[in-house]
Amino acid sequence: MDCKTCKEQLADFLLDELPESEAVLVHEHLNICPECMEIYKQLKGTGKSLEAVPHLRSTLASTEFGEQVRAAARVESEKIIRTLPPERRVRMELRKATRANRVRRPSTASERGKSSPWSGAVIAAIVAGVVISGAILFFPGGGDPPAPVPMGEMTARVGKVQGFYKHAGQHWSEIKEGEVLRDGDELACEETGRARFELDGGGLLLMGPGCEVKLRSEKAKGESAVLELSAGELMLERPAQEPKDAAAAGLRWTVRSAGAEVTVSPGARVWMGVQGGKNARSCEVRVSAGTVAVRTGAGSADVKEGLGMRLTREAANPVQPEAVVPDWRAELLSEAELQRLLGGSVKVAGRGPEGLDLELQFGDGSASGLRNWKPEGDGAALSMRNDGRLPVATRVRYLLALPLGVPLTLTAVVDPETPPDAAFAFAVADQGESQVSVDLESDAKLKISGPRPRADQVAYRSSATAPETVTLELKPKGTEVQVKLSTSSGSTKVLSMPKEQAEAGVIWLMALREGLVLRRVVVTGRLNTKWLLGRYLSR
Repeated sequence: MDCKTCKEQLADFLLDELPESEAVLVHEHLNICPECMEIYKQLKGTGKSLEAVPHLRSTLASTEFGEQVRAAARVESEKIIRTLPPERRVRMELRKATRANRVRRPSTASERGKSSPWSGAVIAAIVAGVVISGAILFFPGGGDPPAPVPMGEMTARVGKVQGFYKHAGQHWSEIKEGEVLRDGDELACEETGRARFELDGGGLLLMGPGCEVKLRSEKAKGESAVLELSAGELMLERPAQEPKDAAAAGLRWTVRSAGAEVTVSPGARVWMGVQGGKNARSCEVRVSAGTVAVRTGAGSADVKEGLGMRLTREAANPVQPEAVVPDWRAELLSEAELQRLLGGSVKVAGRGPEGLDLELQFGDGSASGLRNWKPEGDGAALSMRNDGRLPVATRVRYLLALPLGVPLTLTAVVDPETPPDAAFAFAVADQGESQVSVDLESDAKLKISGPRPRADQVAYRSSATAPETVTLELKPKGTEVQVKLSTSSGSTKVLSMPKEQAEAGVIWLMALREGLVLRRVVVTGRLNTKWLLGRYLSR
């Protein structure tokens, strides 16, 4: 249940007129939302304060006065009801009819004519009921409460990430890429869960293992984003320069946890972690870029890049962190970040603790990623022509400087201008004594060398006028890896090799004769998160 719905139902909740299923949801929301609980206490206290006045409890009113109060209450109630949307008016009319059916009416003229004593407390209760209803229906001052403010969007996820009442009728429901982050949202990750949110204004919220956080937008108080971290880990990355037209530009970013408060300055990157769940009394802060300000009961202090502090409600104590950025940050790198780190065209096919499954394309109009192919010795660098093609120098072995592991695929598209006798070779998982290699001349020959050598071949260059696509695939299956080579003419049989033999080694490409021209080379594989994080931090 969100705050808007809770506030709308508080009047009926106070009068014990909600169905049990809805009352349970209001009760649960009040337990987790300090703002709604404060409104509930104020409204409940109003009734108690009226009842506590001595002369009201003992004063009797005439029947005439009672009828006047009832009539005034009906008039005020009708004014309120007329302002409601049609569906809410129907619900209120149904409730009113249901309550009327439960009231026993006087059956004789003598009973109808009897005057009934009205205590001041009862009169006060009727008046308070009208006031409370108006306060709930019009909170926070005329009309329904405004819709929750959008604060960002989920752009990447690993494992299970849930939102509290993100979807109607569900206490906790799984949220996925593309969902909007709004003011008042409460989110939670499992230990293996991760989430990346692009915040309005260009910043990042990254949820790590076991993170539980609630978000608020308090622009009226000079703050853009207020996060209440109750468990687990998160990171905030704020751009040094925010777009001037962004709603969040120039406003504060604040994280509250364990009774302390952290303000994130522009250009800062900070990790925060809470140990011990929701009842934890301390949290740790590590700053990997810029500066953040921390505030506790003992005062305020700045934490600069490379430093950390352990915060409690009463104090802030310096700590020397082993690492200022956790490994799981690499699991949430965006495609744009990966393109800046690796060059070329990069697509993310999968994410997990072991690494990112990436597709990298070289050539075909994009030259930025060619720096990852390193020539051995004094060989010429791999370069791209104006038409986007890749001419490959003869007898120069080009090594791919990325430690990609299985599942692994290498696809080379040979341009038709390549002469029929322009042989070339490539290999993956080259560890010296063992490798998976492909020789392409009149046929495409697949060879696995090492403790269990195997080989097969398939036809190659069936057409001299059409591009030829050659694809080598390595797929793990149990303790082994299955290997297959495909060309435009067909495929080899599937060969097997030990998994440990395929998980390391280099990838290389070499032209054996002059004239080889490639349209593009596409490599997909798993890139280790620790390697990615090191590359990310050294940029």
